[in-house]
Order: sequence, then C-alpha cells, then structure tokens
Amino acid sequence: MEKARIEKMLDVIMNVARGDYSSQVEVTEKNDELDSIAMGVNIMIDDIRNSVEEIERERDYINNIIKTITDMLIVVNTDATISTINKATKEILGYREDELIGKHIRIILAKEEEWMFGETGIEGLIKKGGISNTEITYLNKEGKKIPLLFSGSILRDRKGNILGAVCVANDIAERKKVEEVLKERVKELQCLYSIAEISEKPEITLDELYQEAAYLLPPSWQYPEITCSRIIIKDKSYESDNFRKTKWIQKANISIKTQVIGTVEVYYLEEKPDIYEGPFLKEERYLINAVAKQLGEYTGRINSKKSIKKLNTDLKMTIKELNRSNQELEQFAYISSHDLQEPLRKVLVFGERLKTKYAEKLDERGKDYIERMQSSTNRMQTMINKLLEYSRVTKRANLFSQVDLNDIVQTTLSDLEISIKKANAQIKVEDLPVIDADKIQMSQLFANLIGNAIKFHKEETEPIIKIYSKKENKEYRVFIEDNGIGFDEQYLGKIFQPFQRLHGIGKFEGTGLGLSICLKIVEIHNGTITAKSKIGKGSTFIVTFPVKSDNN
Repeated sequence: MEKARIEKMLDVIMNVARGDYSSQVEVTEKNDELDSIAMGVNIMIDDIRNSVEEIERERDYINNIIKTITDMLIVVNTDATISTINKATKEILGYREDELIGKHIRIILAKEEEWMFGETGIEGLIKKGGISNTEITYLNKEGKKIPLLFSGSILRDRKGNILGAVCVANDIAERKKVEEVLKERVKELQCLYSIAEISEKPEITLDELYQEAAYLLPPSWQYPEITCSRIIIKDKSYESDNFRKTKWIQKANISIKTQVIGTVEVYYLEEKPDIYEGPFLKEERYLINAVAKQLGEYTGRINSKKSIKKLNTDLKMTIKELNRSNQELEQFAYISSHDLQEPLRKVLVFGERLKTKYAEKLDERGKDYIERMQSSTNRMQTMINKLLEYSRVTKRANLFSQVDLNDIVQTTLSDLEISIKKANAQIKVEDLPVIDADKIQMSQLFANLIGNAIKFHKEETEPIIKIYSKKENKEYRVFIEDNGIGFDEQYLGKIFQPFQRLHGIGKFEGTGLGLSICLKIVEIHNGTITAKSKIGKGSTFIVTFPVKSDNN
C-alpha cells in the first residue's frame, strides 16, 4: 500500500518536472510520515506554480512593452545574432520575423556601421560601453538606406555576465528630409539676401550687380558642382565660372513693370533625374523668379536715381506754378463772388420795389413770378457764398492752436438758437477734447454738422442730437448722432461730393456744399469723416482728429 502511494507521489513529481503544475499528491488521514511528505510536495508544487505564473506574467508584460514601442527594438545575443525584434522593426525594415531571428545583425547594417558588431559578436559595442543617440544607417529588405537615431546598451545578468545587447533606433528619415529642405531654403535665402546687400551699395553699377548675381546663383541650386548661370540684359551677357550652355536649362524674364529687359538662366552641366521642371526643383523655380523680380526692381531703382535731380527740379517748378495758380484762383473766386453779388442784390431790390409799388397792378400770377425770382436769387446768393467758403477752406489761413471743442460746440449752439427752438430740438453734449486746429474752420465744421442734424429731422418728431467723443489709440473720435430721417449708406461716398443732394431742393433748403466743406476741413486737419445711417433711423457722423504728440 505504501509502495503504491510512493509511486503516485513520484508520478506527480515527474508531471511537475514536465511543466504540469495541476497535479497534487493525495494526502490520507493516517497522518503518517508519507502524508507529511505529500503535504510538503504539494506546498512545493504550489510555490513552483506561483513562481512560474509570476515569471510568465513578467515575460508577457515585457513582450507587450516591446511590441508597443514605436521605435525599432532589436535584442542580439553575444554572437550578434538577433534574438528578439518588435513590430516597428518589421514594419520599417520590411522583414518577416523568421527572416531576421537567428541572423547576424549585419544583415540590416550599412557597411559603415559594421564596426559595432564584429564577425564573432558585439565587440564594438562592448569596447564603447554602449552607444547613445548616435546617427547610423540601417538597410531595409530592398537595400534602401534608412537614417536612424541609435542607442545600444550591453545586457548583463545579475552576476555581471554579458548576455547580449539591446538596440533601440528611431527612424529619422522625415527629419533628415526636412533638414535637407531647410538647407536648400537657407541657400536660396542667402542668395536673395546677398543680391539685396550688393544692390544697396551706394556706388554699385548695374554691370557689377548683374555679374555678382551670376556668381551667386550656382551655389544656391541642388547640384552646385554642376551648375552654371548667366544673366542677359539686352545685348550684354554676365556669366558665372565654367559657363556652358546645355539642354538642361531653367530661366526667367527680368522685367521693369511690364517691359522685359533680359533673362536669368541656370544650366546643369550633367543629366539629373526629372523632379519638377526637368531636373530642377519646384523651389528653384520660385527662386529664379524671385531673383529675376529682384533684378528688375533694382534695375528700375538705379535707373530712377539718375533722373531724381531732374524730377526734383520739375517738382519745384510744379509747386511754384501750383502756388501761383492757387493765388489766382482765390483772387478770381473773390472777384467773381463780389461781381456776381452786385447784380443779384439789384435783382432783389428791384423785385422788392415791384412788390411794393406795383402790387395793386399785379395779378396773382405776377406776384408768384416775383416770389419765385426772389427765391431763386436768394438761393444763388447763398450758393455763391458757399462756393467762396469752399474755395477758401482748401487753404489753411491760420496756424493751428489749442482749440477746446466744448467751446466751439457751445458757440455753434448759440448761433443756431433760432433753428433749435423752431425744431424744438434737444441737444446733449458730453465732454469733448482739446485739439490742435484752426478755430474758425472748427466753427464751420460743427455749424454744418449740427445744422444738418437739425434740418434733416423727421416730421412730428422732436430732434434729439447727441455730441460725444472717444479716445482710441492716437486719435479722438467725435460723434454727432441724431434721430432724423437718415439715408441709405450706399450713397455715403456721394454725400461728401460738391453739389450732391439726396433730397429735392423744395423739401430741404441748402446748396449741397456743406458736407464737402466739412470733408475739406477734416482733411486739412489730418483727420477723417464718415457716417453710419439707416433710412428712418437717424445718422451718426464720425469725425477723427489726431491726438497732439509731444513733438507736434
């Protein structure tokens, strides 16, 4: 009986040795020596099973990490044969796992990298004590070189014995491409900058500029060692060293405005693979166009310098003539207005006499004719005065001084008192700035703007006019806001033109010159004027003035 128990115990132990940890030795209720041994064996089996499961969990954990690492990971034995690879290695190199496992790592190394792994093992890595963040080159299955950032470290056991090496590599092919592109762009920018620098030299001649540009072009192309260039301007040619015409050409026209004055030509002396424009890069097309544009601009600029003296002389003569013409126009405007006013006054006087002395002899139609004649004459008189005012405002008669717009507006409201009472208008004025201005012209400006706000009010609606300001950046913005009839903003540009009216003469009196005068005044003061409006919703005129600076 005991022999059978011992044999069963040995069977269980053999199963455990074969890796079956599910078996257990039977324990009887005799509590003899064999039961004690059986319990000890079962405890040992449980310990072994737990240890194996822990080892398997750790191995699975490590394997999962290796699989999910996005960098290439390769583990090699001491003889440099590959023992482990991850998914990234297979995808980047294009190998199946069975094509690499057990193979010497030199199968994937470029020749210049073989020093790390000798014929017999990992001597190179051991000698270096490992490598960190070094650029090396692997070969994929097709033999194509792949640039990598490589780190390799020696793998040891707890006693320090060498087990192999762990190699981690990051694919930097895209980064290398970007670096190459950046190098090309830097060369192109250096070419453009150098041409610009040469052109700015005070005594540079066009011949020197073209020749220097021809020398600068070849180093900026992809294959500088086989590149030559020339610049042709009319019948003259400016060539780089070793210039020779070939069939591999890239060129661009040099123009001043729309007139072609020459060409820039770049040649390859040897055949190269087609890329974009034959063997030339797309960026090289941009560069040669930019160089041609640069040379055209600099040629125009240098040619212009030759005529500056003559232009200055002509300009001085023109200014002198304009000043004389302006004086004549002002004199003409004054004389014309004076000469025109006299006959108009006579028409008014004689019209009044007709109404007074011959009223009984005139029928209703005759009286109506006299009324129309006097009304038209009054409008003509007003228009002549406004024309004279418009012609005078184009020239600043007084020096600018500090003008308080609060005082200007209060004076204007006093002048418009009758109109304000007649329309029963409410005027609300907030604090306004002090600006550099011509005081008389400021009075004209606000008289026109406030007068318009009163005049163009809605019937049976009391006008409400708000005048306020805001300071924004380096300017004051003054707002004249009303609740009047408004206008369609599509006519915004029209209202500031002389004699442009949006309403008939019979509906609203005026000459159509008020806002034109406002525009002239604001422009003289280096400001702007605009408006926002909706029909039936009122208008807001916005006038800007520069804030006085310390050195104004």
